[in-house]
Amino acid sequence: MSIEVWPFLISRNKTIGYRTITAPEFLIENKLSMLLAEVAGGELTEQGYAILREIHDSPVGNLTLIFRVTRAEKHFIGEKEEGILRDYNGRPIDWIEGVVFRGFMPEVVIPVNVFQKVHIEVEKWYCEFWKETTSLFNTKPSQSFSLEQNSYEDSKLIIKKEAPFILRKETPSVIPTLTEDIQISWENQQIINTKIPIKSLKLSSNKRHLVILYDNPDNEVHIYNLENYLHKNIKITVEEKLYNATAFAFDPRGEAIVFGLDYESISKTKANLLLWDIANFRTNPSPTKFFDEEREKTVVNAIAFDPTGKFIVTVSSNHGMQIWNVERRAIEYKTFDNIPFKCVAFHPNGRMVAAGNQNNSIYLHNLLSLENTSYSFYQQQSQGDNVRLKHNNNDHYHVQSVAFSPDGKMLASASTDKTICIWDVNSKNIIAVFEEHKNAVNSLAFSSDSQLLASGSSDKTIKIWNIKSRQVLSTLTGHKDIVCDVAFIPSSLNLISASKNQTVLIWESKNL
Repeated sequence: MSIEVWPFLISRNKTIGYRTITAPEFLIENKLSMLLAEVAGGELTEQGYAILREIHDSPVGNLTLIFRVTRAEKHFIGEKEEGILRDYNGRPIDWIEGVVFRGFMPEVVIPVNVFQKVHIEVEKWYCEFWKETTSLFNTKPSQSFSLEQNSYEDSKLIIKKEAPFILRKETPSVIPTLTEDIQISWENQQIINTKIPIKSLKLSSNKRHLVILYDNPDNEVHIYNLENYLHKNIKITVEEKLYNATAFAFDPRGEAIVFGLDYESISKTKANLLLWDIANFRTNPSPTKFFDEEREKTVVNAIAFDPTGKFIVTVSSNHGMQIWNVERRAIEYKTFDNIPFKCVAFHPNGRMVAAGNQNNSIYLHNLLSLENTSYSFYQQQSQGDNVRLKHNNNDHYHVQSVAFSPDGKMLASASTDKTICIWDVNSKNIIAVFEEHKNAVNSLAFSSDSQLLASGSSDKTIKIWNIKSRQVLSTLTGHKDIVCDVAFIPSSLNLISASKNQTVLIWESKNL
């Protein structure tokens, strides 16, 4: 009897934290490769032993992992010198290799030589990963092989079984096609209640982490494991705490996060930005630093990644807009000097940036991607680089938030003048103005199908707008203070929102 198995490897290199380097293709296609990094790990495995752990109720069915934890050695990357590989902080690097079975295999027999086959498969991908300096490495598909189930007598490994990893089954979220008469309601559930006022929140694209910036003297940032709540119904708790941040953004994959620092921290750390591998704060506490001496006194107000994750845009009150190259950890170029910006967003195609400023205007900056270089980078076009859009003619108000629709056709801007403008990206003309809020509008978020727009306001409400009908679909009134941020949970009409009254709510949508 033989069983098909797929090798996998979890490790890190000098700068990038622990991640799944190679995995079965069916896990990669379903965006589940990082699940292996959550399930496999632990203390070093004793000689002659292997660990068995089951995964229950995954989107691709039940799985069984057999793995061992050892140290990564220098000869794995072709070095002749013997010894253990270490990261930039001198810590030894763990090497977690194993196989994935489809289904449960409680009585499986694992021969001693199975890890030799696994090692040959995974080592080639690790050599490629070792050279990476950013979080852009894609998990590579592993080649399956047949594991014979014979009586290996004394040549089999002793199996230690760990508690299973159980995922709560989610009801698939189907986004309905909206018509003018469709009715949807939202019910809220409080998931966080702190003693600190909240300034902003961000949700990772993979729905694993929620990050909140608090409005206190330390500018605390708390990182929460949202996946525990969404998938396993585990109460959400603080996973990590950081301090002195002024703004932050997730990379497109939700695997890394970049923070802008306050002035005191910039002076101490000699860094304008810090980039962390978000899943590995405990094992990789040292961030990647970005610093520009000319911007030592620049405090970042807002940050956004481009869709590739290779570039970051930052805006500030005193030094306009900067485009940073992630690989070089340096500013590629600067524009709009001395314009005081409050918010920023990248267009989904990565070739336009929108920034809202403190005189009620939106500035559009066009970017040109040069594909004929060793790595794609951006430079200003020779003509028509910058366009200024007036939210209205009263310069005493501020544009608080800008958001592009996922289909790239619309730009939404929100102002302290209580209004929201919807712009046609191609013509740069206003196609709708929403005026139902009774106080400043602080945050905007499009649904993933571009049909709905959510707005959070200082009037303590969230409004859901039907873009097609230009009407309010629903007004949500669960918060007791200023709503400072809203976000749609990816691939659903469910929302998450934060308020100055120190609470975070999840809103679940229901068709009536």
